[in-house]
Amino acid sequence: MTISTKDHCPLVYILTPSYNCGQYIYRLLNSVLTQTYPNIEMTVIDDGSTDNTKDIIISYQFKFAARGYKLNYVYQNNQGLSSTINNGLKLVHGDFLIWPDADDWYCRDDAIEKMVVTFENNINLGIVRIGKQYVDEHTFCSIGTVVFMKRNNIFHDCLLSKNGYFFAAGGDMLRVSLLDEFIPKREIYYEKTAGQNLQLTLPYFYNTEFAMIEEVMQSVLVRSVSMSREKKKLLEVWKVEKGYYNTRINTLKRIPQISTFKRFAYEMLVHWKFFKLSMWLLLVKLLYPVYKVFFKK
Repeated sequence: MTISTKDHCPLVYILTPSYNCGQYIYRLLNSVLTQTYPNIEMTVIDDGSTDNTKDIIISYQFKFAARGYKLNYVYQNNQGLSSTINNGLKLVHGDFLIWPDADDWYCRDDAIEKMVVTFENNINLGIVRIGKQYVDEHTFCSIGTVVFMKRNNIFHDCLLSKNGYFFAAGGDMLRVSLLDEFIPKREIYYEKTAGQNLQLTLPYFYNTEFAMIEEVMQSVLVRSVSMSREKKKLLEVWKVEKGYYNTRINTLKRIPQISTFKRFAYEMLVHWKFFKLSMWLLLVKLLYPVYKVFFKK
């Protein structure tokens, strides 16, 4: 496929949930504006922000229009990330969907174009992924990259977070024509702490083929207050993992293409994973006082 004019290119829909990300979201907006791909519509759903998020989005609407893109701003009372995603999914149209976080951005101007070209070269693909780098919020230096992923059983790896699987909001592109079939009613399970990316990608990994572009094209800001990266006490770690456990079980129940027998087998794997983790955290909790007495100065 050769990217030419907007009229001849599939529409890429960008859905971004945002909550008090006014100091960060301009990087994402700028990175979208510099994309080489000509046909993009973006919607930012403001989940009850109390900062200047609205002013920033409104100020960028003219820039998007001048570029030939469309930028929508939707405000809602604070409902949490899962509800924000669900509300946004009902707005999605076009051919391909990506959902970057408000504090991340694309570090390659051809990121979206390469994902679309990969799709167009293989009609059997349902999902395309790109490599990403983690960037320290203070130094803006890269502190790690992920550009390769094992391919033998991607559904299994995604379900259990094994073999180097990573979740990548904004680093996954989905074929929209399959959305209603794979995510009934365009609703994911409500979970406050974690798992929204898993819920969007897992049904696609089960039902379709995927491709990985092994190049760093997205920057993920590592923030000290980030939900997924904050240092937590053992109980907080357990609560987050319990959230992932609930998400995995409920997502399996929401994939209609999985047979009853296979669903039961997958659920047993999820139960076992959470049980092992819980026992490990309990062991650490019990042994830590001994460690402090004999080893910690």
